[in-house]
Amino acid sequence: DQVAPQLSDIWFEHSEDIDDNLNYTVFMRVKDDIAGVSYASLRISPPSGDSGKIIYVPLQDLHEGTFNDGIIKGYFTVNKHQESGGWSLLYADSPAVHDNAGNRRVYSANDLTSLGIESSINITPDSPDQVAPQLSDIWFEHSEDIDGNLNYTVFMRVKDDIAGVSYAALRISPPSGDNGKVIYVPLQDLHEGTSKEGVIKGYFTINKYQESGDWTLLY
Repeated sequence: DQVAPQLSDIWFEHSEDIDDNLNYTVFMRVKDDIAGVSYASLRISPPSGDSGKIIYVPLQDLHEGTFNDGIIKGYFTVNKHQESGGWSLLYADSPAVHDNAGNRRVYSANDLTSLGIESSINITPDSPDQVAPQLSDIWFEHSEDIDGNLNYTVFMRVKDDIAGVSYAALRISPPSGDNGKVIYVPLQDLHEGTSKEGVIKGYFTINKYQESGDWTLLY
């Protein structure tokens, strides 16, 4: 079998969960006469083109028929605060269909048009949020442990009116600029207020033998 599997249709169904997120099922009608389809995939890209928001969807479950000639399906969820509008199905190697002999076909915009398949899906979340969170302050507190190391807590005052802040991060670089000594600090714990307007915190330790001087927060 050296013939790639065929795709003839794509469609979607969705429902809203109790948190107002959108739960989608995507269906593909596929055919592969000999080895049979092993799986298909989509990469769904938001209207902004932000690669950090791309949703990867594997389709591996058989919905109807057989893997030689049938319908397969996959699942994905769109958060209620995601972007609203036309999400493209054409990011990178998407859509793609694979068979059990290792053959693959990636479908282009022209391929989908010739099959009468829309190259995007209109997604309308309940509370779209495309505004980045705001930072208004950063400060530090520290103590010394019994071994002479410095244990720091870093605080950030943050605000995000709709979705709320999920986390923040710092990369703290030593005076020498040595990449091997850079400290990554995730801030995920709520110190006061709420995720929509409050103070979050994270933690890091400076070994007593580390460099002395001004460590930059701008790595």
